[in-house]
Amino acid sequence: MRISRAVTSLSILILSLGGMSPGALAATRSFFPPSVSGWRASGVPRTFDRKSVYDELDGGAEVYLEYGLASLKVQRYSMPGEPDITLDLFEMDAPAGAYGAFTFEREDEEAGVGQGSEYGGGLLRFWQGRYFGFVQAERETPAAREAVLALGKALAAAVGPPGKGPDLSRALPNGDQRPRSLRYVRSPLLLQIVEPQTQGNPLGLQARCEVVTARYGPKGSPERVLVARLADPPAAQKALAAFMAARFPPGATPAEAVKSDKGFSAATALGSFVIVVIDAPESLASLKRLEATMHLVEEMKP
Repeated sequence: MRISRAVTSLSILILSLGGMSPGALAATRSFFPPSVSGWRASGVPRTFDRKSVYDELDGGAEVYLEYGLASLKVQRYSMPGEPDITLDLFEMDAPAGAYGAFTFEREDEEAGVGQGSEYGGGLLRFWQGRYFGFVQAERETPAAREAVLALGKALAAAVGPPGKGPDLSRALPNGDQRPRSLRYVRSPLLLQIVEPQTQGNPLGLQARCEVVTARYGPKGSPERVLVARLADPPAAQKALAAFMAARFPPGATPAEAVKSDKGFSAATALGSFVIVVIDAPESLASLKRLEATMHLVEEMKP
């Protein structure tokens, strides 16, 4: 199940905006157009902080918090005879958090909104600068699809200029990387969701970290690559040793291909980075993938 608003809670706590200053309320409203394609905004936007976001999101709040959520703004739009549309705007502490939230469950084709987007089944997800947003119609109709995309484009333009995504996303080889499979995470909790081999945090990552992972080969191939950035080279060596002790057979050495659950795996440390190739189809393939990733990581080293 996707973390986005696939199912709206039957009971939503509506926070009072009466305590907000006129300037703050105007700034909140300015992000959201009063109307688009015949849909009109219903009331004023609702605003939630890191504590009250649990009252709005029926599951999934932890994911956005791990990506650095600062606030959530929600606006609903209505049009007679058409499904309602809900627009959620997540403000993160940095563009990397917005980028990560977008990649976390990406699965649909690019929709041409903001710095990156996808649309499918009445749901638009996008990121722009420090903001991640999704716009969802209660059901998909041709008119609703047009309105969802128009709302997304209007919002992406309103939140400001593009932001710099994480440079760690460049550490993974492109080649036969599976489309839309890249995941950028900022905590061990998120990493364990996207990569089963990290259950129990075998790398010993701190609560705040950076990891990028992606899948490779044709559909159905289990091969994937993981790159984690640690605090310094000693921390990377420690993380590598811990991972190999937990996931590799006794006696395995860094940069050696070993038989894994569904193929061959290999791992090494390079500077402050740990690189892991998991379930490549052949031993030589795992070493070639490891070497290709090491070249990219080497270019990132200061």
